[in-house]
Amino acid sequence: MSRTQRDRWRDLRQNVVSLYRGNRRQGYAPWCNAEYDYVCPSVETYPFQWFWDSCFHAIVLSHLDVDRAEAELRTLLLGQQPDGFIPHVTYWTAERPPSGPYQVAGSSPWRSASMQPPVLAEAVAAVAARGRGSAYLREVLPAVRRYYDWCDRERDPDRDGLIAIVEPHESGMDQTPAYDAYLGVHGEDPAAFEAAWRPLAESNAGVVVEGNYYFPRDSVNLEFFRPSQSHTTCHWKGLASYYDVVVDGQTNKDAAWYYPNPSEAAKLIRDHVAFYGNKVEVAG
Repeated sequence: MSRTQRDRWRDLRQNVVSLYRGNRRQGYAPWCNAEYDYVCPSVETYPFQWFWDSCFHAIVLSHLDVDRAEAELRTLLLGQQPDGFIPHVTYWTAERPPSGPYQVAGSSPWRSASMQPPVLAEAVAAVAARGRGSAYLREVLPAVRRYYDWCDRERDPDRDGLIAIVEPHESGMDQTPAYDAYLGVHGEDPAAFEAAWRPLAESNAGVVVEGNYYFPRDSVNLEFFRPSQSHTTCHWKGLASYYDVVVDGQTNKDAAWYYPNPSEAAKLIRDHVAFYGNKVEVAG
């Protein structure tokens, strides 16, 4: 007896359900005191949560189990930062901060500082349409709006309505040859690609807080910095210390600042330095 189209769809559905059951990751992450529930792209190779993978997983799950689809996106949104950014990888299941090929540039050892194609809205729309509708949208849209506000504010510098990326992985195409000329690499050696893109990513692995961009301390040339005697206090970040920036014999008083011991709420800016835009020109 020949198999019907309905038979094939039934078998495909069963295979997808089985795959999503096997790749489901649930647990508690002590590093952020949060419970997670998501589908990993690959149990062996990619056991963590990737941004656009989870968006696609949520769309698929909306056809199979809406509660799990909501959990997928809820876990993804747990990684959202105060400025609205959502990292392209969150290392929920890691017992310690990953190293090697998994640890792409990041402002935290548990999250990347790169983005992925912003398909969150499509995922939210699919889950709402097949689930709780407007009630679900009321719950998630504030966080979704903050994310797209971040995209607009931080990734559309020329205001053309298109997302700007700072390293190849953000396109979702990773090591595609399309970026070889820009990175100055050729051939198939992954080590050359790795060496070329990582400085680009790390130089952009800063944190935006209250409109100020905080750069990782190790990405700043401290040769031009002189400790200042100035200090200020923020009601939620803590005590700030300042640097004078000295270039060609010219001193820019208190042009940069940092928080030696930021509060728990501001822990993302530990070991980061910010600049006054009207005092220092930051060049790439």
